[in-house]
Amino acid sequence: MARTKLTDMLTGPGGDEARLRIVPDAAAAPLAPVPELPPEPTPETTAAAAAVPVEETLAPKKAVRSARPRRAPKARAAATPSVSDTVLPPYLRFARKETRLRDDQLTELTFRARRLNRMKAPDADRITDNTLIRVAVDLLLARADELDGGDEAALRRSLGLTLGERS
Repeated sequence: MARTKLTDMLTGPGGDEARLRIVPDAAAAPLAPVPELPPEPTPETTAAAAAVPVEETLAPKKAVRSARPRRAPKARAAATPSVSDTVLPPYLRFARKETRLRDDQLTELTFRARRLNRMKAPDADRITDNTLIRVAVDLLLARADELDGGDEAALRRSLGLTLGERS
């Protein structure tokens, strides 16, 4: 079996004539102008560039201050729930924060959340792992004055916790 030439694949069986029939204006189309290159440096331009001190070219520019005084920061809105907060589902009312938990913590959280969901009233909000984590953070913050220590194990001991310590 004979190999097909690349030119035959590009131009088709009729060669150049077929290509010209497919793209009739290809031969008559003007060429795009070539962008001009910057001029070659001359001895005069290189000498002028060398005359500028290095410190002057590397020195940072000083910031120009405006004559206007700065605006005072805007007062933040009070932490009262807005109308949109009551319309949103519970999980969208909270800010997202990622945390790393041990496998035993994840397992126990899931187990406790499922157990509490079975015991709650049918019309109450669903209890999730995140619900329990938020309650745990509230408990930690309520006892924050008791926290003392330089690592996780010492912080646990300062709160009277022994669970989760690794030997």
